[in-house]
Amino acid sequence: MSAAKRVLPPASGRWLESRLLGPAICPVAYTGSSRSAGGLVGYIDCDTHVIESNETWDYFDPGEAHLRPLVSGDQWTVEDHFMQWPGPMMRQWRDAVFPGCDLVDISGRIRRMDQFGVDVHVMFPTWSLLYQITSPAIEAAMHRSYNRWVAERTAESRGRLRWAAMVPVRTMPRALAELVYAKEHGAASVYLLGHNHGMSLSDPTMFPLYEKAQDLDLPISVHVGGDLSVSRRQPGQLLHSGLMLVPSAFYAILKAGLPDRFPALRWSFMEAGSSWLPFVLQESYRSDFTGAFRSFTDWRASAIEALGGKHMYIAAQMDDDLVGIIDLIGPDRLVYGTDYGHMDVGSDPDGMHVVLERPDLDRAVARKLVDENARRLFGIDPAFEPAPPPTLVEIPPETIALGRPAHAFQ
Repeated sequence: MSAAKRVLPPASGRWLESRLLGPAICPVAYTGSSRSAGGLVGYIDCDTHVIESNETWDYFDPGEAHLRPLVSGDQWTVEDHFMQWPGPMMRQWRDAVFPGCDLVDISGRIRRMDQFGVDVHVMFPTWSLLYQITSPAIEAAMHRSYNRWVAERTAESRGRLRWAAMVPVRTMPRALAELVYAKEHGAASVYLLGHNHGMSLSDPTMFPLYEKAQDLDLPISVHVGGDLSVSRRQPGQLLHSGLMLVPSAFYAILKAGLPDRFPALRWSFMEAGSSWLPFVLQESYRSDFTGAFRSFTDWRASAIEALGGKHMYIAAQMDDDLVGIIDLIGPDRLVYGTDYGHMDVGSDPDGMHVVLERPDLDRAVARKLVDENARRLFGIDPAFEPAPPPTLVEIPPETIALGRPAHAFQ
C-alpha cells in the first residue's frame, strides 16, 4: 500500500482507495454544469469491445458456407479450436455490467453511453484476440462475416457505435475489399495484432494494406492479443505473447520508417497502456540505424525529433505516469479507452472520469486524453456530441461484483 502511494501521483481518497487499493468502486458526488456551458467534457471511448454471438457467422458468402464455424448452442468449433462461447465470465459481465456488448441490445448500450456522457464507442472484436486461424481461406470468410454483422447491427446507431474492420492479411485482395466495405459502412479503423501469423507489421507484404487504409482515411489500430493456447500451455508467456506485441509493433513501425512512407496514415496502439513508451523510445534512439550499436546521442531529443509530425497515438491507462509521459512526448498523442465489454486487467469501466479528475493533470490536458485526441485519430467531428451530460460517473460496486470472479475479492 505504501509503495503504491510513493510511486503514483498524490491524489484524492477516491483515486487511491477506489482505484489502487481495492476492487470495489467508491461512490463520488457529481456536480457539473451542462456540456453546452462548457462545464463538462464529452468522451470518445477509443477501446471498447463486442462479444461475438452465433449470429456473427450468419453473413458468410454462400460459396464459403462450408467454412463457417460449427456451432451447437454455446459450443463452437473453428479448425482445431473447441470452446464454449461466450465463456462463463463473459456471460456474467455481458449484460449486468456491459449491456449491448453482444450487439443485441443496441439501445441498452447507447443508454449506458449516455449515462457516462460518452459520445462514441470504437469497437474491437473479442474472439480474434484469443484464437488464431491457420487457414487463410477460413480467416478471410470469417472476417467478411464479422464485418457485415457489425455493420448491420450498428447501422441505426447514428454514428455512436463505430468499429475496427477485420482484414485477412494473408489474402491481400480480400483484405483490400474489406477495407472498402468497412469504410462505406461505418468503420473507424483497421484492427491488427502486433504480430499477424508471424509477420511483423513492418513486413513489406503489409504495405498495400497501409496504402489503401491511407487512401480511405482509415487509421490502423494495433490491439493486444495473441494465441490463447500459448499462454495456457505456458502461463509465463502471457506478457510476451499478448501484451508486449503492442510495444514491439510500435518499435517495428517506427524503425522501419512507416510513418514517413505513409505520411497521412494514423496509427494507434490499444490496451497495453503507455508506460512502455519511454522504454521503447529509449531503446529505439539510443541505438544507431542498425539497432545493434549505440548512437551516443541524446535519445530523448532524437525521439522527439523522430515523432515530430507523425500520427501515432497510444491508449493510456488511468494509473499510468501520465505526467512523465506527457513531459516526454507532449499531450497530443495519448488517448483513452475503458475496454467496455471486458472485465480484465485492461478494464476500467469508469476510467474516463478518473482521468479527467486526476489532480496532477491540467483539465485541458486531461480533456485531450479522453476526447480531443481520439477525435483526430478516428476522424470524428468535434461538433458530434450526441451524449447528454453524464448522470453516472461510476458503476456501483454491487454491479461490478456481478462481473468479477469470487477470487478477486479475496
